[in-house]
Amino acid sequence: MLKNDLPKGFLGILLISIISIVLLSAYNIAFVFPSFINMMAENSENECVRIVSHIRNSLLESGFARGFSPGAFRPEEERLRKGFGLKKIIIFSSTGQVLYSSDPADAGRTIKGRFFYEVVARGNVYKKFVPKNSLTPGGQIAASDIAAAYVPIMRAGKFLGGCEVYMDVSGMRTRADRLLLKSFLTLSILVLGLLAAFIIASLKAGRYQAARKKAEEQMESSLREKETLLRELYHRTKNNMQVITSLISLQAASISDSRVLQMFDDTKSRIQAMALVHEKLYQSKDLSNVGMKDYLRDLTNALLKTFSRRAGNIALKLDVSDIPMPIDIIIPCGLIVNELVSNSLKYAFPEGGSGDIRISFHRSGDQIEFTYSDTGTGLPSADLDSVKTLGLKLVKSLATKQLGGVLEVLPGPGAGFRITFKA
Repeated sequence: MLKNDLPKGFLGILLISIISIVLLSAYNIAFVFPSFINMMAENSENECVRIVSHIRNSLLESGFARGFSPGAFRPEEERLRKGFGLKKIIIFSSTGQVLYSSDPADAGRTIKGRFFYEVVARGNVYKKFVPKNSLTPGGQIAASDIAAAYVPIMRAGKFLGGCEVYMDVSGMRTRADRLLLKSFLTLSILVLGLLAAFIIASLKAGRYQAARKKAEEQMESSLREKETLLRELYHRTKNNMQVITSLISLQAASISDSRVLQMFDDTKSRIQAMALVHEKLYQSKDLSNVGMKDYLRDLTNALLKTFSRRAGNIALKLDVSDIPMPIDIIIPCGLIVNELVSNSLKYAFPEGGSGDIRISFHRSGDQIEFTYSDTGTGLPSADLDSVKTLGLKLVKSLATKQLGGVLEVLPGPGAGFRITFKA
């Protein structure tokens, strides 16, 4: 069970983690550890120089220029050795002859070497870290890691002699070894901790992804089901509207009054305008919006077919942006176009006459501008409140109440309207 829960690529990540530990450890050994040793060696050398400088100042104050008394220096030498862990203290003359040494084996020895003549005798400090079993500047084999420092004793620019100190720094390597081990363990714990955190996070993420995928599948299934139901609703609504128009046609067949028949035809036209919206929604991938351009083109073509006897010489000119609109906007706009085009075809042009009908629909920011005009005989009155026809009353109600817009009557020739509303 646990094996199945482990994240993909686990073995590869484990291998990378182990390689990271090895590489980081190798980097420590090759670069960090030597740098640390060099830093500690330099610090030891500087500490050694500081101690020797203190001894030199003490000797100058006690009259080294007039002469040196080994007996008077011995108590100071013992105090310094105990206080600073010094391995050896040597006082030498300007010729390099040892005047005093804490090591009896140095008695009568003369310090020689290039470092003495070219550095110390010229008034400069000489310092050096000497690893165990290596030669000291004085030519002896070092029994342990030591830091050696030579400081000249000068008076008025004259070289009087110098001090030499060996400091045991063997504990430095032990500390460095401990640091290396500690850093290795720290890196190992860090990498393994990160690996463990990755495994835990991956396990949680895997379970979360599985739960999320299941929830998404359930949601997609629910959405598909709702989409199917909504399409079915649009389809049935359109069919029911077609049934209604068929019933109206059957009823109209038994009526001879032309005014009543016209009212029946107008009602059928309005129902068809709304049915066309549901047909478009049923056919569309987007179940909440309909493209205004395609809808108005199909609606006006259907109206031209309905009024084919009068519309033969009428040119319909559409300037409509392809804007998707929701059902609560598309239906009022469709009913307005239905009323205005029907009125133009019935009343604006004499039978067999010619002219233009223009419809434009564009968006500017959050505003929609819907303009309609024809080149016919015009309106009987520019005051829509005084107009008593149902069609224009319906246009005004749809524009101002349902769309919440502003309806303007445009000056002639012909009839013209502009509706602006937010969408």
